[in-house]
Amino acid sequence: MPDIKPTALLPKGEANGFVTIAKELRDEPLKVRAAIVVFNAKRGTEDYDQADTVITIRVLRVARLLPQDLPHAEAMLRRAVEFDSGETTLPLDLEDEIRTAFEAMKDPASTVDPDEPEPPEPDK
Repeated sequence: MPDIKPTALLPKGEANGFVTIAKELRDEPLKVRAAIVVFNAKRGTEDYDQADTVITIRVLRVARLLPQDLPHAEAMLRRAVEFDSGETTLPLDLEDEIRTAFEAMKDPASTVDPDEPEPPEPDK
């Protein structure tokens, strides 16, 4: 199976939706966000020794998702992962990961890092 080069080529100008949120990204770099990405393959590089191909993707357009669209995006992501995995019920840890990421995005003021465990509840 080919590998994907982790550094994608981003479009210039207004097609690069990250430009419109550059200040927000600088001010809150760890905040989880969601976007729609339209892309294709720019090139594939063959490694004959490894019998492998590395694909470089070209991002054609990026658009950040609006908060009111997040529930729909979560459902679409879940359906896509289920389709890709061939599973109709995802493993619990993957379900939790998806749910946590989208819950964090529902509160724009949240500074919670979804990769960090939540602190234990204080005894009452």
